[in-house]
Amino acid sequence: MVCVVQLEATLGAHVTWAEATIVSAPPFARPVRLRSTYEGSKTDPRLLLPLVLSGTGNGELAVLTRAVVCADDGTSCPKASKLLHATLHAPR
Repeated sequence: MVCVVQLEATLGAHVTWAEATIVSAPPFARPVRLRSTYEGSKTDPRLLLPLVLSGTGNGELAVLTRAVVCADDGTSCPKASKLLHATLHAPR
């Protein structure tokens, strides 16, 4: 299973750096990598966090995202962060 974190910059801005880190995962979904990073100048970069499923169940995945989002005109580059939650369902 792959957790895809897609970041979206506001109109007139782009993401120059981003990171997604798995904070917690259910016992049946073992992270292959805990962290994924991005550097560039896209408006909507995607970060991939692979998980290995071992068994069945339902549980919550928590991912902390951090990013630097710069205005296209170069006037500012504020940092942003957000804790995301998703419910995982492993089939029987």
